[in-house]
Amino acid sequence: MIDPIDWLLVATIRSPKISGLTDWIDGTLAPVRVGYYERHFTDSMEVSKPFIHYWDGIHWLLSDSMMPHWRQVGDYPCWRGLTEDQAKLQGIA
Repeated sequence: MIDPIDWLLVATIRSPKISGLTDWIDGTLAPVRVGYYERHFTDSMEVSKPFIHYWDGIHWLLSDSMMPHWRQVGDYPCWRGLTEDQAKLQGIA
C-alpha cells in the first residue's frame, strides 16, 4: 500500500509547483470546491504527467467519461487545483 503522505513528496519532486496552481494536497483530503483538478499517480505511463479529473463534491470522476475513478479520497493520489487568485481571475471563485 502506498502512503498518501509519502506520495505527496514524490509528486512534489516529479511535478513541481506551477504558477496559478496550489501545492499538491495529499489524497486523504477532499477538495472543498467542485471542479477539475490535477491528480498524480504512481502507475502513469508518463510519471511526470498529472491526470485531469473532475471532483463532483463526493467522488473523483474521469473527466472524459464522467465515470467514477477507481482511486477515491483516502487513496494515495494527491491533487492540486487553481490558487484562489487564479480562480478569481477566471471568475470562478
